[in-house]
Amino acid sequence: GGMTADYNALQKELSGLTSLFRRKRDVKVTSPGGTNITFSIGAKWRTDDNGICNRPGQVMNLPSGRVFVFPKEETMNGTIVIDGSWEGKLIVEPIIMEIENGVVTNISESEFTEEINLTFDEVSKSLNKNKAAIVKTVAEFGFGMNARAKVIGNLLEDQVVRGAAHFILGDNSAYGGKNNIGLQMRGVILKPTIELKDIDLVKDGKIVARRN
Repeated sequence: GGMTADYNALQKELSGLTSLFRRKRDVKVTSPGGTNITFSIGAKWRTDDNGICNRPGQVMNLPSGRVFVFPKEETMNGTIVIDGSWEGKLIVEPIIMEIENGVVTNISESEFTEEINLTFDEVSKSLNKNKAAIVKTVAEFGFGMNARAKVIGNLLEDQVVRGAAHFILGDNSAYGGKNNIGLQMRGVILKPTIELKDIDLVKDGKIVARRN
């Protein structure tokens, strides 16, 4: 699986992407499953999830190999279709989420829908109206670069699968966002196409943009 990746090669490839991200603020994500979403980024893309821990106190998820970013609040609109895995469980029936101004407004019927709604509703109970309205904020978007990883229904492995994308709902306070609820849930999308202005980053689940 993903643990057997060549992390030195991965580090090189990830840092090679950094220059592509400069001055590109707008992102579009589509997928055969029906995802069609646009957003602006609210911080720099992170390309340091490379599996190499060589500084004291450094902490990293393993397997590593994802590139991710904080979507600027209130900028994401469209539809996300989660068809790979949700919270580390493989998906049979895709979860369709409608997003308006950065927040999930509707989730289609699926085996996970009730659990998602109950989890966020529970958090909302203790919040004022304004804060409760944004609990289902899309907190993070990213894609995997690890060629050895496979979508197997394991949270940490699924999100680094090469060419798969992931969205995280919930707390975005680590990036300076307003939704500090202490809870996140995440889902993986298969075969996405990810475009930045004039660059195809990922095309149908294949990484295409890299600096030679």
